[in-house]
Amino acid sequence: MDSTIKKILILGSGMMVEPLIDFLLKNPSNRILVGTNMIKNMEAIMSKKKNPNLTAEELDVIKDKEKLNLLVKNSDIVISYLPPFLHETIAKECLKEKKNMMTTSYVNDAIYKLNDQVKKEGLIFMNEIGLDPGIDHLITHKVINEANKRGDKIIHCESWCGALCSPEYLNNPLLYKFTWSPRGALMALRNMAKQYINGNIVEIPSNELLVKTTNKNFHNCFNFEGYYNRDSLSYKDLYELEDAETLIRGTIRFKGFGFVIQCLKNLGLFEDSKIPEGLINWKNYFYSALLTKEENSKLIKNISAKYITVGDELFIPESNLEHTLDGEDKFYIELSMLALSKFTEEYIKENDFKISFNKIYSCLKYLDLYEDNNKV
Repeated sequence: MDSTIKKILILGSGMMVEPLIDFLLKNPSNRILVGTNMIKNMEAIMSKKKNPNLTAEELDVIKDKEKLNLLVKNSDIVISYLPPFLHETIAKECLKEKKNMMTTSYVNDAIYKLNDQVKKEGLIFMNEIGLDPGIDHLITHKVINEANKRGDKIIHCESWCGALCSPEYLNNPLLYKFTWSPRGALMALRNMAKQYINGNIVEIPSNELLVKTTNKNFHNCFNFEGYYNRDSLSYKDLYELEDAETLIRGTIRFKGFGFVIQCLKNLGLFEDSKIPEGLINWKNYFYSALLTKEENSKLIKNISAKYITVGDELFIPESNLEHTLDGEDKFYIELSMLALSKFTEEYIKENDFKISFNKIYSCLKYLDLYEDNNKV
């Protein structure tokens, strides 16, 4: 093991930082300093590790440029786990102090524009080195290199990956657990996708991304689905796949994830909108923003009258919800009906209505959206 002391600056203290710290602390010569504006997060981590080689400093990289500069200057390498829009700020400090830098984020235009300067200074700025993007790049290049050595041509290339929870711990109706920034994970689900399939550019708008999922049962023991991941077109040149007629990059999840998230999209939870003043909890929000709107009331009545009958097993005793249910039951049922009403008739027919209803009903209830103390 290398005994040279390395001073490593980690910026950010989100969910991915602690596993990184555990890995880096395996080398006793590493000295790790974490800069974060959420110092309590790090204090909790440090109290568990009890390792003198791990320290933390409170830092706001936007407001305290002098402190940021000092921390970068006193490090050997900088690892940024900050939101992607902040990477440019960190990169410029690293260039100024001639320090190498690493991130797991996609390379954006601002970082790409620094490429020539980084090369000129003889530095290494490594980006896209997480799971996706990251491990997928390594595996793809391995396959490509092996094919090139054999003299083969690659005409069809698909890359599917995703951080999936071990089944015994998958104990929620979202069929997912966050291992990185929840906001980042959810924001990624708003993207449209552009893929290269059978020689054609295929664009999938954001509102169809999770509706048009594909079965991806790589193993008989698992029930996976996949949805397309962002823009695969640029990778045709980056991977030097000039013969490829299909190049797909996608994300895999347990089957049903796409439906649940699309339901939440249907309820407006992925839209950029300012929360009106005076809304104190989610129940208040949904009643004021959705359930009391005349247009939405009609949609709820239409779909409930069409699919629900007296004595149905869906726990709905009558098709006329207004006169038979109240309180929490009515709230979750109407929200579920509203979410389902935004799908096409074709989609409703293709998917068992009872199963679909129970999936979103269970999810909304799991999120405790009716509870008064569940604040917006």
